[in-house]
Amino acid sequence: MKKSWIASPAFAAAFVLAGAALAEDPAKPPPQEGPTVETIARNCTGCHGADGKSPGSVPTIAGKSADWIAHRLMQFRSGERPSTIMGRIIKPFADEDIRNIADYFAAKK
Repeated sequence: MKKSWIASPAFAAAFVLAGAALAEDPAKPPPQEGPTVETIARNCTGCHGADGKSPGSVPTIAGKSADWIAHRLMQFRSGERPSTIMGRIIKPFADEDIRNIADYFAAKK
């Protein structure tokens, strides 16, 4: 009786090795997600102070309402609210990022 090529040990070994090569490497770290809100908020602390509590003439944003913060940031981004630097800083951020930044600083007291 003639053996089927599917039952051959060589085919079985090749199949197992191919499957192992395609499997994910368990030592490989998971794919990186976007930056955390804490990381994004670091862009703000240079001027607005640690945790959004300004030590100087730049407005404190800690504890303001999230709606107030988000509205102002969107005005800066669109150019509706004039600024020297805020429009350039906030321009690349999506609405969701702005909302997350607003929620983050609103929660700071």
